[in-house]
Amino acid sequence: MAAVNTDTTTEPEPNHRLYSLDELETVATVGTGTFGRVFLVKEQKSKAFFALKQMKISDVIRLKQEQHVHNEKEVLTEVNHPFLIRLFWTHQDEHFLYMLMDYVPGGELFSYLRSRGRFSNNSGLFYTSEIVCAIEYLHSKDMVYRDLKPENILLDSEGHIRLTDFGFAKKLSDRSDTLISAGD
Repeated sequence: MAAVNTDTTTEPEPNHRLYSLDELETVATVGTGTFGRVFLVKEQKSKAFFALKQMKISDVIRLKQEQHVHNEKEVLTEVNHPFLIRLFWTHQDEHFLYMLMDYVPGGELFSYLRSRGRFSNNSGLFYTSEIVCAIEYLHSKDMVYRDLKPENILLDSEGHIRLTDFGFAKKLSDRSDTLISAGD
């Protein structure tokens, strides 16, 4: 596969803008999951890069993931923090649900850790402090993340973290009695 120029100096616009699938050019597939794919897309007008999560509605229903998809949208719609992925737009057609989010070009912390073997104390403290800031922010908004693992921590072009995959996240009303098993 040819190298992709992913210079993200063109900052995407805030969440209030309307987008169209016709305006988004698919560049590459950057991830696959049980009921969807994540594509690197480029908006034709602004030339900005985004991640477009595409979920097959029939698979979401068959796997009983409707509540997780709803939770992810609800939480991402309400947050704005430099260490959390941003949601710009959602769309639904006859077959798919779409979520247009930040494209984070550094990849997963998991891959970075695997290639290095281990982090220095300073690197470990740096990543941990950013994760704690993100979790504290969510808690200040009465939200819990519930899926913290290296695969869900992305690194941006400057080496800062971005938490992603908010399917297990939840906005608390009073208290939560939901259990998440280690196998989920």
